[in-house]
Order: sequence, then C-alpha cells, then structure tokens
Amino acid sequence: MELPAESILSQLDRIVDSQAFRNAGRLRAFLRFVVERTLAGRQDEIKEYSVGVEVCGRPSSFDPKTDPIVRVDAVRLRSRLETYYGTEGAADEVRIVLPKGAYVPTFRQAVRGRAAEHEVKTLAVLPFVNLSPPGEQEALADSFTEELIHSLSRLEQLHVIARSSVFQFKGRSEDGREIGRALGADHVLEGNLRVAGGRLRITAQLIDSGHGWVVWSEKYECAWENVFSVQDEIVASITDALRIRLAGETGSAIFTHVTNDAEAYADYLRGRYYWNQRTPEALRTSILCYERALQRDPDCAPVHAGIADTLTVMALNDQEPTLKVMPRARSSARKALELRPGWPEGLASLGCVKSIFDWNWEGGARDLEEAIRRQPGSPTAHYLFAIISLAPRGLWREAIAAMHAALRLDPVSPLLLRDLGMIHFLRGAWDDAAAAWREAEQLAPAFRGCLFWRARMAIEMGRCDEAIAALERRLESGPANTRVLATMAYAWARSNDQGNARRILDDLTARSAMGRVPPLDFATAWLGLGNWDQALQWLEKACEERAAPLYQFGVDPIYDPIRAHPRGEALRLAMGLPG
Repeated sequence: MELPAESILSQLDRIVDSQAFRNAGRLRAFLRFVVERTLAGRQDEIKEYSVGVEVCGRPSSFDPKTDPIVRVDAVRLRSRLETYYGTEGAADEVRIVLPKGAYVPTFRQAVRGRAAEHEVKTLAVLPFVNLSPPGEQEALADSFTEELIHSLSRLEQLHVIARSSVFQFKGRSEDGREIGRALGADHVLEGNLRVAGGRLRITAQLIDSGHGWVVWSEKYECAWENVFSVQDEIVASITDALRIRLAGETGSAIFTHVTNDAEAYADYLRGRYYWNQRTPEALRTSILCYERALQRDPDCAPVHAGIADTLTVMALNDQEPTLKVMPRARSSARKALELRPGWPEGLASLGCVKSIFDWNWEGGARDLEEAIRRQPGSPTAHYLFAIISLAPRGLWREAIAAMHAALRLDPVSPLLLRDLGMIHFLRGAWDDAAAAWREAEQLAPAFRGCLFWRARMAIEMGRCDEAIAALERRLESGPANTRVLATMAYAWARSNDQGNARRILDDLTARSAMGRVPPLDFATAWLGLGNWDQALQWLEKACEERAAPLYQFGVDPIYDPIRAHPRGEALRLAMGLPG
C-alpha cells in the first residue's frame, strides 16, 4: 500500500523531533534530505557525493572513495532509526527505513497481526470494576489497575496505554473492543475486583480489539491478610500470559512488588488513589495514607517516592509553602533511590526536586533523562522532562518533542494536551496552543483544566473580557483559588478597570490575614496594575521562599515587563535560569 506523502512527512517530523535524534543534528539533516528528495521524485539525486556535500558539509572536491563519512553516517542513521522505533516510536504507524547498501529510503505501514510477532504490540488495561461492598475499596481497585499498568509497561515489545488515557473510560458502557479501537490498542485487558469477607477476588480477561475474541481469561482468589503470599502469583500470571500472547516471549515475570506487608500495600494503593485526585484535601489524605504505610514498612521505596511526588505537587500548586514541603520531598526521593538504586520513578522524583527547588537545572535534567533511558515507556517521565526541565529553560523544540513522546504513550490525556498547549502559549505559538486545548476539551467535555490558560492567552491577545469570563467559569468549577483570583485582578487591570482590580487585591489582602496567600498572587495583581516596585517586592519574597511556581519565571510572558529590570535580572540569576 502506497502511503500518503503527508503521513510520511508527519512521521519524519516526529522522528527528527524525538529524543533519539536530539543530539544528532547531521543525522537529522541526512534523514530529511533523503526523505524529501524521495517524496519529490528526485531519487536520482541521492548519491554518496550529494549527501557528502549537501548534508555533511564536505567541499566540492569531496571524493567518496577516500572519505567514508557518508557510509559511516548511514550506519549511524540506521542504528538511530532502530533505537527510535524500539522505544519512543514503538507505536508509530509509519516506518521509515534506510535499507542497507542504499541511501534511498523506503516507507511502509507498521505490520499488524500474526505477521508482526516481533513488532511492538499495544495494550490498554482498563480500570478494574469494583464489585466490593461500599467503602474505600474503590481506591484499591483503581490503584491495582495502575500497578498492573506500571508492571506491564516494563515489558519489551509491549506498548501500554497510560493510566490517564484509560481512566477516561472508567464507568462508561462502551464495549472493550470499541475502547481498544478508540485508544489504538491491539488488545484490551479488563476485569473486576472484589474485596469482602477478608478475601480478594479478581477476574481478568484479554480481548483482541480487532476481532473481539477473548484471547485469555483467569480468576484469582486469596485471603487479603496474606495478599503478598499470592500477589506475585496474581500479577505474574497475568504478566506472563501477556508476554506469551503479545510479546512472543517467555520467562519469569518482571513485577517487583511494592512491599511484603499487606496493610502497608493497601495504604500505598490508597495514597496513589488520592494523589491522582489532585485536590488539596486529596493530596493531604494521600500523605496520611503514605505515612501509615511507612509505619508498617519504613523501607518501602515506592511510598517514599509517592511522598516526594505528592509534596512536589503541593508546592507547584502553592498549596503549601515550598520551604515547608520540598526539603522532605528531597529526602524522600533520595531515600527511594537509596532503597532502589537507579529506579526510574525515583530518578524522576529527584529530577523534579533538583529543578524546581534546588534550581539545579542540569542535575535535574540528567536525572529525568536517565529515568527516560531506563524506562522509555513511561509517559510521566517524558512529561516531567518537558514541563519541569525543558520548557522553563526555553528549550521549546525539545520540550514539544518530549510532550509528543508522552502523548504517544498516553494518547487521550486531557492533562497532557492542556500542558502541551501551555508550552505553546509560553513560546508565543497561540494557534498551536488553542488547537491543543480544543482537542483536550473534545476528548473530555467536562474537563475545566484549560480555562486558566485560555484566559492567560486571551489577556495577552487583548481580549480581557473573554479572559475574565473564562476565569469566572474556572472559579465556579472548584473551590476558591487565589491564583485564579489574582489572574482575574491582572485581567481587570489590563482592561483599564483598576477599580475591580484593586477590589480583588483588597480581597487577597483580607484573605492573607486569615490564611496563606502566596506571594506570587500579589505579584500577579501588581503586575497588572503596572506597579513594578510592588510586583518585584513580592517576586523577591517568592524567591526567598523558593516558591516552586516561580520555575516559569524565565519564559512566562506575564514577567516580560520586569524581567530586564536589574532586580528582575537578579531573580533570574538567583534561580540559575538562562538569559
């Protein structure tokens, strides 16, 4: 089947923007040269001489017989393509191949079905249905699904759709086969879980999305108080069956359980459940669950990493002062890596701490890159690398490539699309930002996460009325949020309505007498009012507190008016951000 040129060019852009080709400028140029010449019907121009001169920069006197640079680069290019399609490009539909002994590429559709025994297969693990009596077991069912996703994602030649995409279908009545097709998954794993009478019962079945066949099914039962005497059997049995059916491999399962204490494990699962809720109260509850787990098993690395991640979210949301929570986040991430050296999740946790708290951007980037190298199938690692490390330093091309890598692993996540739009907004690509937010809202009509950033962009475009309306809808969708209120003051001020802006500023001041209002909120309001001295005073206070949300200081257009001010420059230097 002949592939459309648009599909091939789109795949070319995906490859050259990938992590595999990130530091390979000449190989990117080589690939683009041969692909574009081929699509233009100019294959006869793809000669060793032309590549040497036009791609490798050799002079017109270049002699391929004495200078092997093109042949060497062709070997390197084939190797990079293999690396790309074996990791972040595993689920790509279009394959660009540079045949051995030739420089003219070939293009083909990814092989599906039995002919692709060694092709990467895609699996969606749907949320296990909770059949337990009313209570907290919903948390156990959801987190059990998440743990299974984490386990299976470590398998080679198996691409597992991430949690946030599959959980979009929780509680919906679609057939598993249809969901698999919507997610682009070859197979779907679905099941149910019941905890009652001190016993755990699980039923699981594997469905072929193409035909609707039940490929495999099994039932498991164990006493909850002895869950870890059989938990390996439960997850390993599912994992091994999937390895045989999907990856063409045999051997022992690769699942490493969280802890050997059943009650600690239950509290860990509850902690993960509440962490995924992301509300202030849920995050506090998550910490309490993790702390209960540590009382029973103080050497549980995933619990320490969970605490680090939860505290980091609290700091980024300005829910708690950064100096109050991030030292513990740092020690928890380090403890997780002490217990499990080189563990990707621990590396990602520590990389975030180094970036937004220590302002050690290079060290944070190294940890996040190593997490990706060790677990390329983790959408979270790609996402964090983009948001926490690359975008704050203005590395837009790399940040967008990392976000696309995350989205290939987590294709229908409104959160990822929201933050892809945020990156586009920060770099001034407003049309691209709007497109990402529109897609997020189409996938999840009830999702309100884009409203804040839509408002921010509307302000920059001079459409302050539109921004204020979006912020009012954002306030209606959840509890009072001082960041949203401060941004509304900013919007009123930018629309030349200083009366409403000062009314909100007075409200923030009154709130600060009764509880915490982050310094950045006051800075935002004063920036709108054009009082640079007041704005800088509050920004300096935020810097003294090492406020985590300040990590975007170098790229957020809200700070453009004061970034070049000597005091603004001092802030940038204090944070170690590039100029």
